[in-house]
Amino acid sequence: MIKILIGMESSWSYKACLNIKQNDLTAALRSSISSQTELYKHFSINKCCYCNTIYGIFHTDHKTIPFSKIKDDFLKITKKEIPKIFGKDNIKFNVIFLDIDKEFKKEWVLYHQSVADYQILCASCNIKKSNN
Repeated sequence: MIKILIGMESSWSYKACLNIKQNDLTAALRSSISSQTELYKHFSINKCCYCNTIYGIFHTDHKTIPFSKIKDDFLKITKKEIPKIFGKDNIKFNVIFLDIDKEFKKEWVLYHQSVADYQILCASCNIKKSNN
């Protein structure tokens, strides 16, 4: 099992224990909107919307519509071909879209920006929310 330390707490990642990995399309979709989530976090107060803690590690969470629904809805409406081959960035080694899929990526980023809203959660509350 893999134990992950979060601030002064520890948690167990069943995904890490089972070696479950995000599929490349989902990872690339997440990578391409990371600037949106990072910008929100940068300009937000580090206070958990659930437990009101001001200590620890904070995450940017999709508030009203979960990321998975935004992703699924987008994939249903896009007319562009869904990419099947991906690259890795040279800095963080995140899965990214290839240049040939820049129009798909652009459409996704704009769609996500138009429907997503966020909240700040502490790592502990975010894990609890994800498990529900």
